[in-house]
Amino acid sequence: MTVRHIADQNDIVKRNNTLAMIEDTFPAKSWIYVYKNGSATDAVTDVKADTVIFTPGGENFEFNKATGNYCSSYFAKTQALIFAIDRIEDCRGDHQQIVIFTEAKSVLEALQVDILPDFTRKLKLLLLSH
Repeated sequence: MTVRHIADQNDIVKRNNTLAMIEDTFPAKSWIYVYKNGSATDAVTDVKADTVIFTPGGENFEFNKATGNYCSSYFAKTQALIFAIDRIEDCRGDHQQIVIFTEAKSVLEALQVDILPDFTRKLKLLLLSH
């Protein structure tokens, strides 16, 4: 039987297909993988930014930062992306290709219209640094 719709796939198949697509598009032997998460309990408290970076050389780095006691999930996700960009330079070495995995669509949309000038500036500096 052929699976025709993603909704028909179980979670393991979805995960394996996603990992295969990532490896095809961004081979781990030449790309830095950055995973970030900004979260807030009940969308307003215990706000934190977590970043995990995997390098092509096999090194793994984990960074955590408290971003405030009371703020929105949007703010937490914005801070997590800024925090991730700040940490990339610490782990980059000679590797130039970087992919950041995020679920923060609203933050990325804000970046497109330059609502987040600090984030835009840091991203441009990262792109120009190698």
